[in-house]
Amino acid sequence: MHGGEPDASRLDGIIEEHGRVLRSITRKADRNKDRARVATLLMVASAALIPVFIVASTQWLEFLLGKLVPSVLAATSALVAAWVQIERPHERWSLYRRYQRLLEADLIRYQRGVAPFDQQQAEAIFAELLADRQIELHNEWAGLLPRSADVAGLASSTGRGG
Repeated sequence: MHGGEPDASRLDGIIEEHGRVLRSITRKADRNKDRARVATLLMVASAALIPVFIVASTQWLEFLLGKLVPSVLAATSALVAAWVQIERPHERWSLYRRYQRLLEADLIRYQRGVAPFDQQQAEAIFAELLADRQIELHNEWAGLLPRSADVAGLASSTGRGG
């Protein structure tokens, strides 16, 4: 259709597509929130438990509690910290949550006929905005991907003599 009232099936289609994109972004935000929180908990807990095991080793199982367990905890903390530097779950969580909120606001504006959706071409404007949001999100997400140089630099800084 050109001009006039939008075709009901196309209108339902863009609302359905918006919902699909919104659900996908929300799932990604939730997943990265969980990853960020688990990583933080692992780093803090493993580092905090090291002195506890060292003190316990003065009374029981000297090698196991005083050397092996603290070494495993320190390695766990270092590995999780490296993973956080590479994967950046906190930044991804923030990015996806921001786009979730933008899409929610776009839908409210569209459904209520608020600018820029207060004209006959509202459906086309909404579809174009949804596509633009997806491209913007992808471009920002791509900026969070680790580069080979970042990974190599991290590996050399955690290796011997780094």
